[in-house]
Amino acid sequence: TTSESLADDVSNIRIYNNKIFFQAKNSGGFLKLYSYDDTTGILRQITNIAGDTASDSVSLFDSVIYNGWLLFKTNTYMYAYNDNTNKLVLILSRSPGSFLTTYRNKLYFSAMDSSFNERLYVLCDPSAGCTP
Repeated sequence: TTSESLADDVSNIRIYNNKIFFQAKNSGGFLKLYSYDDTTGILRQITNIAGDTASDSVSLFDSVIYNGWLLFKTNTYMYAYNDNTNKLVLILSRSPGSFLTTYRNKLYFSAMDSSFNERLYVLCDPSAGCTP
């Protein structure tokens, strides 16, 4: 049996698209999104969202897979990443709230409104088989 260190300060591991996704600190000490493909041995930082700032540290704590996308939050935004196309999309341009979940082909999440109240929102993607 052998072991090998792939990254430092790893947390919140998520399996997606037959790869291991996780958040880890980069050389600047900020949490970023990484993936590891154990079939190829490739470890890579997925993206450097908005550079090295504490406000854009990635959190996979309550990330979800929705309609083929990995949805996750930073301190200031919510993003969706598609590993098949290597595409990153900004989903929410306001402070995400405390949860993100899927239920019956819908995405439920909370976000702060302009008065800093946490509100419940729902996203329904008809291609995922839901109806508004």
